[in-house]
Amino acid sequence: MERRSRRTVNCRYKKSIEMTNHNDIATLFNTEFDASDPLSETLDPADWSHTEALLADAAGRISRRLRSIRDEPVWTAPTAATNALADELLPKNGEPLESVYKQFLESVWPHPTGNIHPKFWGWVHGTGTHAGILADLLMSGMNAHVSGFHQSATIVERVVLRWLRETMGFPNTASAALVSGGTVANLIGLLVARNSRCPTVKNRGFWGSAISAPAVYASELVHGWAEKSCDVLGLGTEALRLVEADRFGRIRLDQLDRAIAEDRASGRTPIAIIA
Repeated sequence: MERRSRRTVNCRYKKSIEMTNHNDIATLFNTEFDASDPLSETLDPADWSHTEALLADAAGRISRRLRSIRDEPVWTAPTAATNALADELLPKNGEPLESVYKQFLESVWPHPTGNIHPKFWGWVHGTGTHAGILADLLMSGMNAHVSGFHQSATIVERVVLRWLRETMGFPNTASAALVSGGTVANLIGLLVARNSRCPTVKNRGFWGSAISAPAVYASELVHGWAEKSCDVLGLGTEALRLVEADRFGRIRLDQLDRAIAEDRASGRTPIAIIA
């Protein structure tokens, strides 16, 4: 007897629709609801042409800023009106999109961090690119959820991950993931190191594992993510062993060797070296 997956979905009309295959699901999603029905609510704008005009205006402003950024000051201090945003009360009602956009142009747009300027040297932020702006716009327009499903975004994600493996010289069997930024990527890297050196911790935790005090080694100049990640992963902030750096900011290998040897002699378990 054929076994088929069945599930029940409640639609806005509170009717039960029994779905047995992908065609039924597609039929549900493609159903046009009567907009005049009071039970049919929408987030669509009342006037699409007005929304398109706002999008076109924003795109033009972005393009003009990037094109002329070299002639602009690197940074402009926020005005009193911009600082006052921090004290705004929680609004009880929504406001028209054009009003919010106008406030953005007046109080937010003129006062960015400054990192898109080629002479911004205050921090290590990237400048961004015109291609990245277009990609962000298209990505937001699709608003895809890439946890799975048979869709184009998932296919694109998989090919990007394959390209990254090839770029880094990793085998095709290596796992990979796209994450929100460097700190999360480092956190996952340290997680992999923890689970590799302490395989029972993943299921039992440190309390149920016969693991001695873990140790993670890094230069004394390491970024703050390292200590925070040791905390999040249950290693404890004391697991981070800071090693002296030389005058070029490089970790001193002789001091690193000494620290590892001392920790092993005292019963610690070295887990990772943050290069």
